[in-house]
Amino acid sequence: MGDSQIKPGTYTLFTIPEKDHWTIILNSELGQWGAYNYNSKLDVVRFDVPVSTTVEVYEPFTIEFEQKAQSAELVMMWDRTKVTIPIEFM
Repeated sequence: MGDSQIKPGTYTLFTIPEKDHWTIILNSELGQWGAYNYNSKLDVVRFDVPVSTTVEVYEPFTIEFEQKAQSAELVMMWDRTKVTIPIEFM
């Protein structure tokens, strides 16, 4: 995911949105509601992805997976903002 190798498992996904990029965080603590008790010491990986814009407006926050041959993309959209996280499978 991104440029990091992630062990199979279950993780919490956090984002830090900025105007030109989002910071993507996979964290090993599960069962959190929001980021109220976020603990950065439990981050598995943290990386940035660029922001792009869409023609279509996404009223609700939307997450989609776009499957490729040996990879996928996790795509997050909100309003006219879109970020794409590359995922490769081993």
